[in-house]
Amino acid sequence: MIKRILIIFLVLTGIYIILSNFPVLSWLGFNTDNNQSVKVTERIDSIELQTTSMPTTILPEDREDILIDYDGKGTVDINQKGDSIEIDVKGPRFNFFRFNRNADLKIYIPKDFNRSMDITVGSGSLEFSGPSKKNPMKLDELELNIGSGKMEIRNVIANALELNGSSGIINLDSIQVTKGDFEMSSGKMNISHYIGALEAEISSGKMNIQIDELNGHSSLKASSGQINLDLPDDADFTLRGKTSSGRINSEFELTDGNSNEKELNGQHGTGKYNLDLQVSSGHVRLY
Repeated sequence: MIKRILIIFLVLTGIYIILSNFPVLSWLGFNTDNNQSVKVTERIDSIELQTTSMPTTILPEDREDILIDYDGKGTVDINQKGDSIEIDVKGPRFNFFRFNRNADLKIYIPKDFNRSMDITVGSGSLEFSGPSKKNPMKLDELELNIGSGKMEIRNVIANALELNGSSGIINLDSIQVTKGDFEMSSGKMNISHYIGALEAEISSGKMNIQIDELNGHSSLKASSGQINLDLPDDADFTLRGKTSSGRINSEFELTDGNSNEKELNGQHGTGKYNLDLQVSSGHVRLY
């Protein structure tokens, strides 16, 4: 019995070694070298990235092209289609021994690219950060989509930010936008050092949102999840909260308002911006 198991193991190992060294069999997901580049011209209005089963890092640099640096199993395709550059990343279709565990994909982009980016993560992880908090990446539009896995975005300024998540963990830090639109089915989202207006909606799961500066009309909606909203002490807003069977808790002193089991209304500071809260059976905490 032991000999039979040993023979099977040696046969599978031999098959793996053979497949790993024959590029003609790349359709099986055993590619070992993917290094490609495409120049970013003035005609390019958007960079679109789709990745699955792959740890990915996007690195803005002083350069004029997009460079893919990857040594591992799976496929990486980069193509220009009209005014867009599309990057499609797929991990191995199957992997008996999980040898791809330490694979690492790096995507280098021009740091002065200032148009639109569309990033989709099916699974795995993705990190994208501007050079620094004082020198952020500046974009017109940033769209983020995540199925599962983990996404971390830091040091970005954008006119519009849209995020759609099914599950997983999303961390956003040092983000400045005219308006952000966040929608989560489940999972967890953490936002810190945020500047701008926002619309946030969660079905289940949890959102932690810390705002440095609220400068636009905003709204939060929780079905059965939880939202914790940390606002500056000097924020100027008019709160209009409604709940069915959920809860709204506010640690701010509110004036010119009223509260009961179904509503929480009032004004803080000058009341310049509307802050609408709608809760079905979830919980929103304002502090």
